[in-house]
Amino acid sequence: KIARRVFVRELVVCTIWTLVGLSVASQSQNGTFVSRFMPVGWTPQQRFLALLAPAMLVFFEALQLGLGAAINPMLSITLCIAARISVQDAARMVVAQFLGHALAVRVFHHAVDESGAILTPPKPRADVPVLHAIGVEAVLTFAMAFTLPIIGEWIQNAWIRSLVPPLIILCLISAGAATAGAASMNPAMAASMAVNSDIWDMHWIYWIGPVTGAIVAGLALLVHDIKPNRSHSPQQSHPEFKST
Repeated sequence: KIARRVFVRELVVCTIWTLVGLSVASQSQNGTFVSRFMPVGWTPQQRFLALLAPAMLVFFEALQLGLGAAINPMLSITLCIAARISVQDAARMVVAQFLGHALAVRVFHHAVDESGAILTPPKPRADVPVLHAIGVEAVLTFAMAFTLPIIGEWIQNAWIRSLVPPLIILCLISAGAATAGAASMNPAMAASMAVNSDIWDMHWIYWIGPVTGAIVAGLALLVHDIKPNRSHSPQQSHPEFKST
C-alpha cells in the first residue's frame, strides 16, 4: 500500500504541477489579460517568472501540508544516491514522474496548445557551445538537488521553508536562461516535450547535464554526512517535502 501510495502521489502531483507550469507559460506568452497587470516592455520570460513565483509559493505550501512529491526525477535520483530513499522507492517515483509529465503535456497539447508554441523542447542559444550548455544544466541541477533536500534541516520555520525552494528554483531558471538560453534540470519534462513535438535537436544535453548534476549532488549529500536511512518511508525520510 505504501509503494502504491508513493507512485500515485508522484503521478498525480507531477501531472497537476506540470499543467500549472504550462498554463503559466501560456499566459506569459499570449495572455492579454495578464499583460495588463505587467510592466510595459517585460519579456515573456520575465512575465513567466513573475507568474510562476506565486504559483510555486502556493504549491510548495501544499507540499508542507502533505500533498507533496519530489516532482523532478533528478531529485529522486539524488535522494537515492544519498541513501535517503530506497532504490525501489526511487524507481517508482522516477517512473511516476515521467508518466505524470508526459500525461500533462499531452493533455495541455490537446486542450490548449495544439500548435505546439508553448510545448517546444528546451534548446541552448545558437551561440552557446554544447559543453557549456551541458555544464550549465549540470551545475543548475546540482544546486537544485543538493539544496532542496536539506532545507528542512537548515530552516525550522515552516513558512520560510515553503518560501525558500521556489526562490531557489526561480533563481536557477533565470541563471540558466541568462547563461545558456534555457534551463531544464528535468529530463522528464524535456523528454515529454520532445515526444509531443517530435523535435529532438540537442535533446541529449538535457539528459547528460541533469543526470550528472543529480549524481554529484547525491554524492555531495553523502559527503555532507547526512545520516543514511534506507529503511524509512519517503514521508519519514524527507520532512521538508512531506512525501518524498
